[in-house]
Amino acid sequence: VAVNTYRCVCPSGLLGVRCERRVCDPNPCLYGGVCLPVGDNFQCQCPPQYTGRSCDLLLAVTAAPNPCNSQPCLNGGTCSSTSATSKFLYNTMILLF
Repeated sequence: VAVNTYRCVCPSGLLGVRCERRVCDPNPCLYGGVCLPVGDNFQCQCPPQYTGRSCDLLLAVTAAPNPCNSQPCLNGGTCSSTSATSKFLYNTMILLF
């Protein structure tokens, strides 16, 4: 006796035996990220200050230290930074979990 069986081929963004689950429901993207279905997976479009698969990494913009903060000049000398790195910003990723 043959048993009737079936297999569903789900359209992009859907999962499950009968395509009953949406890839982006519930939204796996944190901090206001937008979930975009990609086949049977997802990609997060993160707000500017976040990154990572689920927007779970915070990008902290930090200024490089100013070498004049320690007031190295004596006897009324004026400090002027000559370091190119003190004029640039760099990104640091902070894991939020």
